[in-house]
Amino acid sequence: MMPEHDWPWPGEPPAPTPVASLEKACARLFASPDGQVLLTHLRRQTQAVALGPEASEARLRHLEGQRALVLSLEALARRGARNPLSP
Repeated sequence: MMPEHDWPWPGEPPAPTPVASLEKACARLFASPDGQVLLTHLRRQTQAVALGPEASEARLRHLEGQRALVLSLEALARRGARNPLSP
């Protein structure tokens, strides 16, 4: 067994990215042609899916988590596009 000090633990956690920077990054990404392709794919995989009554609770929760993530990214992009002077 390896001594704990030999394990490849990560260093200090990175400093949190300011929200305005995340908003601008999402806005730039989803404004590009590649970003539009990605966003279309994410929407098809999450928002355009209807699970039937046989879907398990775990599957429903997983899909709802994915939907929430896509909606969160879209909201960040919208805010970033509205605030062109933010960093």
